[in-house]
Amino acid sequence: MKGRLEHSFQIEKNIKEILSKIKSLGFKRGLSIKPNTDINKLVPYLDDIDLILVMTVEPGLGGQQFLESSTKRLKEIKEKDDVIQHYQELFDERSEA
Repeated sequence: MKGRLEHSFQIEKNIKEILSKIKSLGFKRGLSIKPNTDINKLVPYLDDIDLILVMTVEPGLGGQQFLESSTKRLKEIKEKDDVIQHYQELFDERSEA
């Protein structure tokens, strides 16, 4: 299969172990957060993930409208120092390769 596969997981107790196993299989790793999940819960996993998925509706319910607060959450994540530093380092590493 051409291209790459990516998979996102909700934060669980053994998430570091799961993310490590996924990496060992050669997959990109990401975490998704629901609309009411504290964005600070992502910080411990920044070194273990390649992407962040911010859900804009509550999962499992069809026909929902976009939660306007999602835009604010995206901005908060983007401006969070831990996130900026982590992804800047990744960008620098990939630019030097």
